[in-house]
Amino acid sequence: MRKIASYFIALSIVSLSFSLVAPASAKQPVQCPNAAIANDPATPLPRLASRLAAQQPIVIVAIGSSSTAGAGASAPDQTYPMQLQRALAKLWPDQKVTVLNKGINGEDAADMRKRFARDVFAEHPDLVIWQIGTNYLMRNDGMGSFASMVSEGLDELRARGIDVMLMDPQYAPKVLADPDADAMVALIGAIARDRHAGVFRRFELMSDWVRGEELSFADIITPDGLHMNDWSYGCIAQGVASSINRAAKNSLIGRADISGGN
Repeated sequence: MRKIASYFIALSIVSLSFSLVAPASAKQPVQCPNAAIANDPATPLPRLASRLAAQQPIVIVAIGSSSTAGAGASAPDQTYPMQLQRALAKLWPDQKVTVLNKGINGEDAADMRKRFARDVFAEHPDLVIWQIGTNYLMRNDGMGSFASMVSEGLDELRARGIDVMLMDPQYAPKVLADPDADAMVALIGAIARDRHAGVFRRFELMSDWVRGEELSFADIITPDGLHMNDWSYGCIAQGVASSINRAAKNSLIGRADISGGN
């Protein structure tokens, strides 16, 4: 338990900076607003927590569509997976963390599942962040087979002992134009609860930026009405890092409780 105790000491003195390098608009705040709203305290990350406690290298695979690949970003290092790696390096300065970007433009959950063997399992990740929902919304009426498809994908990942965090759609005009947008967000949350997986509530976080922080879509979304810009990718990355860190801490506390604190 000494390693776990050492981790908590480090955790207590390291704070995550929410400052970003270059806001795209003077209207955007210097710091990412209200990232805690997207945190899921129930996210179980036992594998990642174990590797943190043992100070072993951590591999994270971010699989998804264009908002994982980074459409709308000004450069590859401004995508959310690359900004996530930098954010986690600040949180865990003594930990080797690799975040692999496995996003492909235009894919939906079924397409991503077809490449699990190549792009996920072959990398032996400790955590998979699976970004889903947006393209299914834009291509289909209703939810169809989405729930069973994602549930089966989660079962595949968990059967290999991989921690999983889902990420729901972005809050953007083209997503909101679909009448099933809210239903999709709710369904992803329900799937995560049913399969005991985490979910990063990107939709709720971004909606709070617009409704609560008085940012416009022009501040956070590119002119195509769908994809995020550097600033919003950065804030999503900071929020994901915070959520992972909190979930890992909770998982370690659970381990300590089970072992009786010895």
